[in-house]
Amino acid sequence: MTPEQLSNIRINNSDDINSSKMIEYSLDELNNFFGEYSAQELSTFNICGNQKDLSIESVNKIFPIQILRHNENSYYSVYRVSNGGFYYVFWSQNDKGVSVSDTFYINKLKNKNDFSSLQIGKSSYADVYKIDPSSELILLLSNGVYSYSLLDNKKLLEIQYTFNDINDRDDLIINSINIVSAKHQYGSILQSILKKDLP
Repeated sequence: MTPEQLSNIRINNSDDINSSKMIEYSLDELNNFFGEYSAQELSTFNICGNQKDLSIESVNKIFPIQILRHNENSYYSVYRVSNGGFYYVFWSQNDKGVSVSDTFYINKLKNKNDFSSLQIGKSSYADVYKIDPSSELILLLSNGVYSYSLLDNKKLLEIQYTFNDINDRDDLIINSINIVSAKHQYGSILQSILKKDLP
């Protein structure tokens, strides 16, 4: 059964994100608030600093949640970006409540040729991130470290990494690059973005 709300905010899988009622935000103000790193990266890279309260309640006060989706066990909000494209905020639940787990800005889906400069054994996740800031880095899988990028051919670019110590994105060196079907589940929350919500 699909839940009807998350932390007292109504889940709505039907409203159109292109509706004129959607508030637009600049990419700069969204990036400045949410930051560049996912919750996984913050904990793995031991990044400290002035961490904001990214609970769903505090986010909703500054960036009112107009569309909250639930798909494939994932919850995400969509914001329309004045620069073009959409900004996705994914939520995780624990004993302390609901908070931001990761964010992605997608203006246009990447093509496999966009990644042609990457070299196995030399390039790092930092290089991947420069090409595709909307890639998802998964650090908590028991079978390795992977990143995923949504491609315009309805497939995923899957990159596996090797490492000695992980202190930042440069420490993750590309071990393999594959194009995989998005019909299979790889643990990527990007896969749960509804097709109608993609640019």
